[in-house]
Amino acid sequence: TNGSRATLAACHGDFSKAIRLLETNLQITKAMNDEGFTRTWHRFAIVVLAHYCWMAGDAAALEAHWPEMSAERTVFEWPMFDTCRALLRGRIALLAGRFDEAEAVLQEAVRLQALGRALTWTGDARCSLAICYQRRGREDLAREAFAPVFEEVLKEDCIGFLLMESAQHHEGLLSLLPAELRAQPRTQELIARLAAWRVTDDIDMSAQNSNNLSLVTLSTRELEVLACIAAGDSNKQIAKNLDLSSHTVKRHVANILAKLDCDTRGQAAARWRTAHGDDD
Repeated sequence: TNGSRATLAACHGDFSKAIRLLETNLQITKAMNDEGFTRTWHRFAIVVLAHYCWMAGDAAALEAHWPEMSAERTVFEWPMFDTCRALLRGRIALLAGRFDEAEAVLQEAVRLQALGRALTWTGDARCSLAICYQRRGREDLAREAFAPVFEEVLKEDCIGFLLMESAQHHEGLLSLLPAELRAQPRTQELIARLAAWRVTDDIDMSAQNSNNLSLVTLSTRELEVLACIAAGDSNKQIAKNLDLSSHTVKRHVANILAKLDCDTRGQAAARWRTAHGDDD
Protein backbone atom coordinates (compact mmCIF):
# COMPACT_ATOMS: atom_id res chain seq x y z
CA THR A 1 0.00 0.00 0.00
CA ASN A 2 1.03 3.63 -0.39
CA GLY A 3 1.03 4.07 3.39
CA SER A 4 3.51 1.26 3.97
CA ARG A 5 5.71 2.37 1.08
CA ALA A 6 5.66 5.93 2.40
CA THR A 7 6.68 4.78 5.88
CA LEU A 8 9.58 2.77 4.43
CA ALA A 9 10.71 5.76 2.37
CA ALA A 10 10.52 8.09 5.38
CA CYS A 11 12.52 5.67 7.52
CA HIS A 12 15.17 5.75 4.80
CA GLY A 13 15.12 9.55 4.87
CA ASP A 14 13.44 9.93 1.47
CA PHE A 15 10.77 12.39 2.62
CA SER A 16 9.87 13.67 -0.84
CA LYS A 17 8.87 10.17 -1.94
CA ALA A 18 6.93 9.58 1.29
CA ILE A 19 5.03 12.83 0.83
CA ARG A 20 4.20 12.07 -2.82
CA LEU A 21 2.78 8.68 -1.88
CA LEU A 22 0.66 10.10 0.94
CA GLU A 23 -0.64 12.91 -1.24
CA THR A 24 -1.93 10.14 -3.51
CA ASN A 25 -3.64 8.54 -0.50
CA LEU A 26 -5.22 11.87 0.33
CA GLN A 27 -6.73 12.10 -3.13
CA ILE A 28 -8.06 8.56 -2.76
CA THR A 29 -9.85 9.37 0.51
CA LYS A 30 -11.36 12.46 -1.07
CA ALA A 31 -12.63 10.47 -4.05
CA MET A 32 -14.19 7.64 -2.03
CA ASN A 33 -17.96 7.61 -2.47
CA ASP A 34 -18.51 6.70 1.18
CA GLU A 35 -19.28 9.54 3.57
CA GLY A 36 -18.46 7.57 6.73
CA PHE A 37 -15.16 6.31 5.35
CA THR A 38 -14.12 9.75 4.12
CA ARG A 39 -15.01 11.47 7.39
CA THR A 40 -13.10 8.86 9.37
CA TRP A 41 -9.98 8.60 7.25
CA HIS A 42 -9.49 11.85 5.35
CA ARG A 43 -8.12 14.02 8.15
CA PHE A 44 -6.14 11.11 9.54
CA ALA A 45 -4.46 10.85 6.13
CA ILE A 46 -3.57 14.53 6.54
CA VAL A 47 -2.15 13.78 10.02
CA VAL A 48 0.24 11.18 8.61
CA LEU A 49 1.17 13.37 5.65
CA ALA A 50 1.83 16.30 7.98
CA HIS A 51 4.09 14.15 10.12
CA TYR A 52 6.35 13.42 7.16
CA CYS A 53 6.36 17.16 6.36
CA TRP A 54 7.56 17.64 9.96
CA MET A 55 10.30 15.07 9.42
CA ALA A 56 11.32 16.99 6.29
CA GLY A 57 11.31 20.29 8.21
CA ASP A 58 8.83 21.78 5.72
CA ALA A 59 7.21 24.56 7.75
CA ALA A 60 5.19 25.89 4.79
CA ALA A 61 3.61 22.48 4.15
CA LEU A 62 2.63 22.12 7.81
CA GLU A 63 1.01 25.56 7.75
CA ALA A 64 -0.84 24.64 4.57
CA HIS A 65 -2.44 21.61 6.25
CA TRP A 66 -3.60 23.45 9.37
CA PRO A 67 -6.80 25.09 7.98
CA GLU A 68 -8.29 21.67 7.23
CA MET A 69 -7.09 20.33 10.60
CA SER A 70 -8.11 23.28 12.78
CA ALA A 71 -11.70 22.16 13.40
CA GLU A 72 -12.37 20.10 16.52
CA ARG A 73 -12.67 16.32 16.28
CA THR A 74 -15.96 15.03 14.94
CA VAL A 75 -17.92 11.99 16.13
CA PHE A 76 -16.55 10.10 13.12
CA GLU A 77 -12.91 10.54 14.16
CA TRP A 78 -10.88 8.59 16.70
CA PRO A 79 -10.07 10.17 20.10
CA MET A 80 -6.35 10.03 19.24
CA PHE A 81 -7.09 12.71 16.64
CA ASP A 82 -7.05 15.25 19.50
CA THR A 83 -3.42 14.33 20.20
CA CYS A 84 -2.51 14.51 16.52
CA ARG A 85 -4.18 17.89 16.09
CA ALA A 86 -2.34 19.36 19.09
CA LEU A 87 0.90 17.82 17.86
CA LEU A 88 0.51 19.44 14.45
CA ARG A 89 -0.26 22.84 15.94
CA GLY A 90 2.71 22.59 18.30
CA ARG A 91 5.09 21.59 15.51
CA ILE A 92 3.90 24.50 13.35
CA ALA A 93 4.65 26.90 16.20
CA LEU A 94 8.01 25.24 16.84
CA LEU A 95 9.19 25.53 13.24
CA ALA A 96 7.98 29.15 13.19
CA GLY A 97 10.07 29.92 16.28
CA ARG A 98 7.05 30.64 18.50
CA PHE A 99 8.56 28.69 21.37
CA ASP A 100 6.17 29.72 24.18
CA GLU A 101 3.17 28.62 22.11
CA ALA A 102 4.95 25.45 20.93
CA GLU A 103 5.88 24.45 24.47
CA ALA A 104 2.35 24.93 25.82
CA VAL A 105 0.66 23.09 22.95
CA LEU A 106 3.16 20.21 22.92
CA GLN A 107 2.73 19.79 26.67
CA GLU A 108 -0.99 19.40 25.99
CA ALA A 109 -0.21 16.89 23.21
CA VAL A 110 1.85 14.84 25.67
CA ARG A 111 -1.03 14.92 28.16
CA LEU A 112 -3.52 13.79 25.52
CA GLN A 113 -1.18 11.07 24.25
CA ALA A 114 -1.05 9.60 27.76
CA LEU A 115 -4.83 9.03 27.53
CA GLY A 116 -4.52 6.90 24.40
CA ARG A 117 -1.48 6.24 22.26
CA ALA A 118 -1.53 7.35 18.64
CA LEU A 119 -0.01 5.23 15.89
CA THR A 120 3.75 5.14 15.36
CA TRP A 121 3.20 6.87 12.00
CA THR A 122 2.34 10.13 13.78
CA GLY A 123 5.47 10.22 15.92
CA ASP A 124 5.69 10.67 19.69
CA ALA A 125 4.60 13.93 21.30
CA ARG A 126 7.30 13.57 23.96
CA CYS A 127 9.99 13.66 21.27
CA SER A 128 8.58 16.88 19.82
CA LEU A 129 8.41 18.44 23.29
CA ALA A 130 12.00 17.39 23.96
CA ILE A 131 13.07 18.97 20.65
CA CYS A 132 11.24 22.16 21.66
CA TYR A 133 13.03 22.29 25.01
CA GLN A 134 16.33 21.54 23.32
CA ARG A 135 15.92 24.43 20.90
CA ARG A 136 15.22 26.71 23.85
CA GLY A 137 18.45 25.57 25.51
CA ARG A 138 16.56 23.82 28.32
CA GLU A 139 18.57 20.60 28.24
CA ASP A 140 17.37 19.27 31.61
CA LEU A 141 13.72 19.52 30.60
CA ALA A 142 14.51 18.05 27.19
CA ARG A 143 16.25 15.09 28.83
CA GLU A 144 13.31 14.62 31.20
CA ALA A 145 10.83 14.56 28.31
CA PHE A 146 12.87 12.15 26.20
CA ALA A 147 14.00 9.74 28.94
CA PRO A 148 10.74 7.72 29.13
CA VAL A 149 10.68 7.39 25.33
CA PHE A 150 14.16 5.91 25.31
CA GLU A 151 13.29 3.61 28.21
CA GLU A 152 10.41 2.24 26.14
CA VAL A 153 12.67 1.82 23.10
CA LEU A 154 15.07 -0.28 25.16
CA LYS A 155 12.36 -2.23 26.97
CA GLU A 156 10.36 -3.06 23.85
CA ASP A 157 13.43 -3.45 21.61
CA CYS A 158 11.71 -1.23 19.06
CA ILE A 159 13.24 1.79 17.31
CA GLY A 160 10.04 2.80 15.52
CA PHE A 161 9.46 6.08 17.37
CA LEU A 162 13.04 7.17 16.68
CA LEU A 163 12.75 6.22 13.00
CA MET A 164 9.69 8.46 12.88
CA GLU A 165 11.93 11.45 13.48
CA SER A 166 14.45 12.79 10.99
CA ALA A 167 18.08 11.75 11.37
CA GLN A 168 18.85 15.25 12.61
CA HIS A 169 16.13 15.03 15.25
CA HIS A 170 16.98 11.59 16.57
CA GLU A 171 20.68 12.45 16.70
CA GLY A 172 19.80 15.49 18.78
CA LEU A 173 17.56 13.43 21.04
CA LEU A 174 20.20 10.74 21.53
CA SER A 175 22.68 13.45 22.50
CA LEU A 176 20.50 14.04 25.56
CA LEU A 177 21.41 10.62 26.95
CA PRO A 178 23.93 10.54 29.79
CA ALA A 179 27.40 9.60 28.54
CA GLU A 180 27.44 6.35 30.51
CA LEU A 181 24.11 5.24 29.03
CA ARG A 182 25.13 6.21 25.50
CA ALA A 183 28.33 4.17 25.87
CA GLN A 184 26.51 0.98 26.86
CA PRO A 185 26.58 -1.83 24.25
CA ARG A 186 22.77 -1.96 24.16
CA THR A 187 22.58 1.73 23.25
CA GLN A 188 25.36 1.40 20.69
CA GLU A 189 23.50 -1.50 19.04
CA LEU A 190 20.40 0.66 18.83
CA ILE A 191 22.34 3.52 17.25
CA ALA A 192 23.84 1.08 14.73
CA ARG A 193 20.37 -0.15 13.80
CA LEU A 194 19.21 3.41 13.20
CA ALA A 195 22.23 4.03 11.00
CA ALA A 196 21.48 0.86 9.01
CA TRP A 197 18.13 2.34 7.98
CA ARG A 198 19.59 5.62 6.81
CA VAL A 199 22.45 4.40 4.68
CA THR A 200 22.35 7.47 2.39
CA ASP A 201 21.04 11.02 2.64
CA ASP A 202 18.96 10.48 -0.51
CA ILE A 203 17.61 7.08 -1.41
CA ASP A 204 19.42 5.64 -4.42
CA MET A 205 18.43 2.17 -5.51
CA SER A 206 21.52 1.79 -7.69
CA ALA A 207 23.73 -1.27 -7.38
CA GLN A 208 26.15 0.75 -5.26
CA ASN A 209 23.56 1.20 -2.50
CA SER A 210 21.32 -1.85 -2.92
CA ASN A 211 23.67 -3.93 -0.76
CA ASN A 212 23.16 -1.60 2.18
CA LEU A 213 19.44 -1.09 1.62
CA SER A 214 18.82 -4.84 1.67
CA LEU A 215 19.55 -4.82 5.39
CA VAL A 216 16.30 -2.98 6.09
CA THR A 217 14.36 -6.10 5.09
CA LEU A 218 15.65 -7.75 8.26
CA SER A 219 13.73 -7.70 11.52
CA THR A 220 15.19 -6.16 14.66
CA ARG A 221 16.21 -9.57 16.00
CA GLU A 222 17.68 -10.61 12.65
CA LEU A 223 19.82 -7.46 12.62
CA GLU A 224 21.10 -8.35 16.08
CA VAL A 225 21.94 -11.88 14.96
CA LEU A 226 23.66 -10.53 11.85
CA ALA A 227 25.75 -8.16 13.98
CA CYS A 228 26.90 -11.18 16.00
CA ILE A 229 27.70 -13.10 12.81
CA ALA A 230 29.75 -10.14 11.58
CA ALA A 231 31.61 -10.19 14.90
CA GLY A 232 32.57 -13.81 14.23
CA ASP A 233 30.28 -15.43 16.82
CA SER A 234 29.17 -19.03 16.43
CA ASN A 235 25.52 -20.01 16.71
CA LYS A 236 26.20 -21.22 20.23
CA GLN A 237 27.71 -17.87 21.20
CA ILE A 238 24.85 -15.98 19.57
CA ALA A 239 22.32 -18.05 21.49
CA LYS A 240 24.10 -17.26 24.73
CA ASN A 241 24.56 -13.54 23.98
CA LEU A 242 20.95 -12.97 22.93
CA ASP A 243 19.36 -15.49 25.33
CA LEU A 244 17.90 -17.55 22.48
CA SER A 245 17.61 -21.27 21.85
CA SER A 246 19.95 -22.87 19.32
CA HIS A 247 16.96 -23.73 17.13
CA THR A 248 15.82 -20.08 17.10
CA VAL A 249 19.30 -18.88 16.14
CA LYS A 250 19.45 -21.38 13.27
CA ARG A 251 16.09 -20.14 12.03
CA HIS A 252 17.20 -16.51 12.19
CA VAL A 253 20.42 -17.31 10.32
CA ALA A 254 18.48 -19.11 7.60
CA ASN A 255 16.08 -16.18 7.27
CA ILE A 256 18.98 -13.70 7.08
CA LEU A 257 20.72 -15.64 4.31
CA ALA A 258 17.46 -15.92 2.36
CA LYS A 259 16.53 -12.24 2.69
CA LEU A 260 20.02 -11.04 1.76
CA ASP A 261 20.33 -13.64 -1.04
CA CYS A 262 23.60 -14.88 0.48
CA ASP A 263 24.98 -18.41 0.31
CA THR A 264 27.25 -18.19 3.35
CA ARG A 265 27.54 -16.49 6.73
CA GLY A 266 30.68 -14.77 5.47
CA GLN A 267 28.78 -13.08 2.64
CA ALA A 268 26.10 -11.88 5.08
CA ALA A 269 28.78 -10.58 7.46
CA ALA A 270 30.37 -8.67 4.58
CA ARG A 271 27.01 -6.99 3.89
CA TRP A 272 26.85 -5.86 7.51
CA ARG A 273 30.39 -4.52 7.52
CA THR A 274 29.85 -2.66 4.23
CA ALA A 275 26.67 -1.03 5.57
CA HIS A 276 28.54 0.13 8.67
CA GLY A 277 31.57 1.45 6.85
CA ASP A 278 33.93 -1.34 7.92
CA ASP A 279 35.39 -3.00 4.87
CA ASP A 280 38.55 -4.31 6.53
